[in-house]
Amino acid sequence: MRKLTIAVVVAALAGAVVIAMFRARGSPPRTSRAENTRPAPIQPALPPGPAPRLPPEAAESELSPPDEESDLAAMVAEIDSVDGKLASVEKLERTLALYREVSVYPPWSRPAAEGASPHLLQPNAPASLGQPFAVDAERRPIRTDLTLDRWFIGPGETATATLTITREDQPGAAYEPTAALLRVEYYDPQAKVWPVAAQLPLTRRGDQLMAVIDPAAIPVLAAADPPPEVRLLAHVEIGVFFKDLPILFRYASEQALEVVGSAGDRVANGSLEVDLEANVLHLAPTLVQAVLYDAAGTRPIATYEKPFQPTRTGRQIVTLQFFGKALRDAGVNGPYRLKGLHGHVLAPGAESGERFWSRADDPALMTRAYSSNQFSDAPWSSLEKERMVARYRELIEQGGM
Repeated sequence: MRKLTIAVVVAALAGAVVIAMFRARGSPPRTSRAENTRPAPIQPALPPGPAPRLPPEAAESELSPPDEESDLAAMVAEIDSVDGKLASVEKLERTLALYREVSVYPPWSRPAAEGASPHLLQPNAPASLGQPFAVDAERRPIRTDLTLDRWFIGPGETATATLTITREDQPGAAYEPTAALLRVEYYDPQAKVWPVAAQLPLTRRGDQLMAVIDPAAIPVLAAADPPPEVRLLAHVEIGVFFKDLPILFRYASEQALEVVGSAGDRVANGSLEVDLEANVLHLAPTLVQAVLYDAAGTRPIATYEKPFQPTRTGRQIVTLQFFGKALRDAGVNGPYRLKGLHGHVLAPGAESGERFWSRADDPALMTRAYSSNQFSDAPWSSLEKERMVARYRELIEQGGM
């Protein structure tokens, strides 16, 4: 087991229940590492180059059913093995105080602080990769940068890729490469290579080379079910120098979960419950992520991130619960607007692991009017939290570990 310091364990514990229940997070895949092995001179269409498989974070492990008690036991085991040495009473007391602080809110619904939880507040943010890789005749550094304007391409959508090659001391001024191309590749798990799905036509706009990715227009992607792991690859050559920039992304030919609309909302046990009418297409564990905003949709108030386990397919109600204290602390009255609905459905036996889904924020999903004082200001309370606190107290009373 990977060893952590106590402080890191506790800081991570706020999200441990969700992570344990649904390790396949609906967050952007990791950008794969740029390869720097020099290829043969570039051809109009590069042959598929073997590359180590670098799967997204979302595919690192399978989803397991909710089991908060076993999750707690695992976290306690982490604490028991901190660096293989005893922890001082003083450190345990500090850690307990920190744990109490981060566990005021449950891991599945917390205040939507600016700068926190970017995978929820910016669920389809651009992905980028770049660095200096060459020099000109006067030994001045030349860099290349690749940006994809979204990491998930939904049904009927396209994404725009932008490639720039500039001198570092002269940003905005294009440097003409010896060769440059953009292509889409997909992962072949049998051969463990990335075959070419499509080479993308480039258009120049100032210092930028641009291309559009339309998965529906790429036969091998449009026909795949479920969608394979895919990446955008930029290859740039300047004289004897070259650079490959790969960015992993996701796409969907059809929605894995269809959110039809709002089906009501209410105060329940001091928290806000929002019912959504959804069309469940796959009888599989489904991650649901969203953010509750003010009526204008400009101020984030609370997040939601929890798996939903359907027992049947078809139209049904999916209930999201935003923790009462997060709304009470924000002091913002309703109506509230639900935005950033997205997530993924686990695809059992599928190499890529998930089918991603999202819902556009138009038409808006609005709740009824509420006063923030209608929600409870009580901190989160649960059996696993009580057990964790009791474990800390036991260790402190024993004089440390």
